[in-house]
Amino acid sequence: TITGAGESTWLFGGLLADEWSTSSTFIQNDETDQRRVTEYNSSVTAMLRSLYRVRTRADESIAALLKFSPASRALIAEMYLARGFAELQLASDFCNGIPIGITNATPPDNGQPKSTKDVFTLSAGSLDTALTYANGSDAQSVLMNRAIRVVRARTAMALNDYATAASLRSEEH
Repeated sequence: TITGAGESTWLFGGLLADEWSTSSTFIQNDETDQRRVTEYNSSVTAMLRSLYRVRTRADESIAALLKFSPASRALIAEMYLARGFAELQLASDFCNGIPIGITNATPPDNGQPKSTKDVFTLSAGSLDTALTYANGSDAQSVLMNRAIRVVRARTAMALNDYATAASLRSEEH
């Protein structure tokens, strides 16, 4: 997810974890590196908005594919992968209290704030669903299956579920 300044959520996660050190002229990066992020940090706001947009667009795409092209299983899997990855990134980058609402609800529904563990679990569910669709032998299905297993293993590790993470190494599909 790229923000208006061209920064990604991976940069900001790395700044918070001291994996990176800021050397830019953007005050938002300096705030993050120093753990003094203000409520009005436009980079963080843009990253959060981008992750929510990925979830919303993935849900819209899933609904459309299921309705108009249900045989496009690899494409459906890819959209569940996008949703699951966005959820993984939300849980990785933000603290407890992450609002995960119903996408495209009218009126808007922000849902109850969730813990990072709950959002990792939500990601695992999205990715498990993706795996059920990425079960073909065509090249696109195989590619999706492999990508989904990598992200699902990352989610399992975040949940301290090492057995599931290890089981995703095999070429099952």
